[in-house]
Amino acid sequence: MIKKQLPSLAYLRECFNYDPVNGELIWKHRPRHHFRTLSGMKTFNTRDAGTVAGAYHSSRTRDYKRLKINGTAYVVHRVIWALHHGDILDESLEIDHINQDGRDNRIENLRLVPRSLNQRNAKLRQDNTTGISGITIKKNGKYQVRIATDVNKRKTIGTFIDFFEACCVRKSAELRYGYSV
Repeated sequence: MIKKQLPSLAYLRECFNYDPVNGELIWKHRPRHHFRTLSGMKTFNTRDAGTVAGAYHSSRTRDYKRLKINGTAYVVHRVIWALHHGDILDESLEIDHINQDGRDNRIENLRLVPRSLNQRNAKLRQDNTTGISGITIKKNGKYQVRIATDVNKRKTIGTFIDFFEACCVRKSAELRYGYSV
């Protein structure tokens, strides 16, 4: 996946204030050079300056706030990261929401990680029937425990009659393979 280059840090700082308590970006009164026309600038500054930037769009099981800068869409957490740490230059790294809440964009809840670690910290799928990630109920009523050891590589750990035992085995495997706890 090719990530779109963000505008410069100076440009972003002309656009936004960051509220660290709520993890929100607030549109600033933007200067004339951000707009093609004077009326475009006036309209934006009258309507949007001082308001929270972005809107939520559902993406599978997660919700991320997105916004447009000069007609190009970006996820808000990436803009927040860039304001604090600069744009992400390494294409293999992604921003992970530590507490698995894609709506919590406080900087202390964001971290830069490889895709494999980001996927390990994913929310429980909506179609999960056991309530525990990596545990499924087989047709024979037994609990199968699997875990992703790397991107696109899953390992079956075993099949268990007892749900509690299956949960313990899964938790042990999560610790062994470096999952967030």
